[in-house]
Amino acid sequence: MSESGAVHPVVLNVGGTNFSSSMATLTRYPDSLLARLVHRGTHGQGSGGQQQQQPLFVDRDGTLFRHVLAFLRDGALSPGLQGPELRSLGREAAFYELHALVRAIQQAEAASRAELLEVRFSLQEGGAAFFRVFGSRADSVLELAERVHSWAGWPLQAAPTWSSSGPAASLERVALQRPSHHDFVFQCGPAPSSTGASFVRYVSIEPDQRRLTNGVNVLGLLIDTVLREGFRLVAARTASPDDRVECYTFERGHPMGGQHHDNKAMAAGREQPIGGHGKAANGKPAKK
Repeated sequence: MSESGAVHPVVLNVGGTNFSSSMATLTRYPDSLLARLVHRGTHGQGSGGQQQQQPLFVDRDGTLFRHVLAFLRDGALSPGLQGPELRSLGREAAFYELHALVRAIQQAEAASRAELLEVRFSLQEGGAAFFRVFGSRADSVLELAERVHSWAGWPLQAAPTWSSSGPAASLERVALQRPSHHDFVFQCGPAPSSTGASFVRYVSIEPDQRRLTNGVNVLGLLIDTVLREGFRLVAARTASPDDRVECYTFERGHPMGGQHHDNKAMAAGREQPIGGHGKAANGKPAKK
């Protein structure tokens, strides 16, 4: 008797290829169709120390079943699975009702796809700037949103351009708008209040602690932040000339928080979005 307690291995013929494994491995997920097939097919065979009389035939892809068996044994996908082979394995996993394998394949497919992030920027007459950030991964959008902070305060005529130099109590925190799990919206610059008085919206993006009011400079800081998180800029276009909406599209191949050294170097080499150079990170003149 083996250490697993199986008297004899169970032999499966999957699409013409024989596989030998233990009953414990093949029934690791008792609610799966595979476990039910094995139980039914071996009922009365291989028990009481008797050898299984003939292989249990399963009319599925034998080439892919080796990956199914590897997952049952190790609890992980075989190294190197990707593309069409991974999608085909997903169909096999669905057939066998191996839900844990289906989830593992879905996670592997999601990780292999390029992650997309889009920044929309609109600069209105009078200096008010509006931002919408959309991402294909909700967790990355949430992490970036948690680094963006907004305040309102200071009458327009008294507001400093770059940062708040007044008492902290004079500014009120403003929550970002979250239309969905995949985007967030914020603004900076002049903003009328419900009483008709003009106030200013300030924005800071961690780890930078400055509270900025200039939309072009906030855009530059936001782009630098995204690049430092491993994204690369793949497109920049004017989405709506009449509304002065600019759209910047980024992509990367791994989740938020990873490092991409080429883009970190690119971000470090860009002109500073604020101070000294007179230009934002997108090359436009900084407005004061």
